[in-house]
Amino acid sequence: MRKIKILVLLIIIISIRTNAQYWHEVGSGTQRQLFSISFANQQVGYIGGYDGVLLKTVNGGQTWDSLSQIAVMNTFNDVIDLDFVSASVGYAVISNYNDPTFRGDLFKTTDGGLSWSPVDAGTIAAYCSHFFSENNGFITGSAFFSGYVVNKIPSGTPSYYHTFQSTAGYFFKAIDFRNEQTGIVAGDKGYIARTFDGGLSWDTLTCQATDTTINAIRFINDSTIMAACAGQGGTMLMSFDTGRTWVADFNSLTFDYPIMRSIVVSKKDSFIAVGESTTMQGQGMIYWRDSTSMFSGFERVRHPLRSVAMVNDSIAYAVGDSGLIVTNRIAPPVTGIHNPALNEDGFNVYPNPNDGCFTITSTLKSTVTVLDIAGKVIFENKNPDYKHIISLTGNACGIYLLKINVEDKNVVKRITVER
Repeated sequence: MRKIKILVLLIIIISIRTNAQYWHEVGSGTQRQLFSISFANQQVGYIGGYDGVLLKTVNGGQTWDSLSQIAVMNTFNDVIDLDFVSASVGYAVISNYNDPTFRGDLFKTTDGGLSWSPVDAGTIAAYCSHFFSENNGFITGSAFFSGYVVNKIPSGTPSYYHTFQSTAGYFFKAIDFRNEQTGIVAGDKGYIARTFDGGLSWDTLTCQATDTTINAIRFINDSTIMAACAGQGGTMLMSFDTGRTWVADFNSLTFDYPIMRSIVVSKKDSFIAVGESTTMQGQGMIYWRDSTSMFSGFERVRHPLRSVAMVNDSIAYAVGDSGLIVTNRIAPPVTGIHNPALNEDGFNVYPNPNDGCFTITSTLKSTVTVLDIAGKVIFENKNPDYKHIISLTGNACGIYLLKINVEDKNVVKRITVER
């Protein structure tokens, strides 16, 4: 019963929404679904979508213009994956987004998306790619009746072709590399494979949740990896040992029970994940976390989201259904929240982490309560004030919950005590 109470408390706390809006819409000029986004540099980016839709920006995402649709001799023309290595050179996977089984071809442009030519990716249904440079990368998908496949493409031709015996039609839907030697792929049924020799060999793993489809996977640092899932009760998955073992990311618990589809990571080890709510039908979800301060946030948007990409170390864009493009460009960056930290609710909470002593200041009078992770009140000041100096001396190190009440509105933050 105690464990159930703690879990319910965590879900309630993490599900709290504030009235602030951090993500803002940008016009796309289309109502079609947008499936993928890739930035070549801080100015040039591309978006792909339903039936060959292709958009381009040359001003860092502030405006987007339509290019000629990607026209290929296929019965399916959805641009489900984009990977640009320069402003002019990029790759696109053309498939059927809703039913990729036995479909999926790789195409390349060298003129900034004006024209595309097929790339030999081997006998596979391609799904997603990861290129280090032109003619040096990997493609994943399904080897039709053989199931999971990952294929290295050096010099524009397939080699190091690896299939993993499985049910026909199972896909590797996610790929990331920490460097050219260390990489990871994942997909249906929580199936994972890793390489530490540049794709010459792969080991195979299965995360504990075999009902999970891993839609995206990203290295946060050399040992920590995040996975975006469909299933697993709506949580993200985390590994702290380069993908060998996996646990649920309880910071991502929410009553939206989202299906997360895409992750992007900044150079400062912060990340953003996007997807859609399963309880608020038709709404998109954004979850972000700053690893330097462990500040995290959620926001719903008006349509499901399919992909997210960084322009630079703080600005991101996400795309989704009905031509939706959202950005945090005019919002506070998701990285670089340092102490003292002015968070998006207008409160200063510093230092955090701390040794048990910290200060809260705000522009409005507030009352404060500190609870331990089990929900027990260990400090309370019911006298409204602009500044509170709090001492938790005598309490154990760990995570505490700070509840700030201002004008009958509660904001809950995590406080980390270290000594």
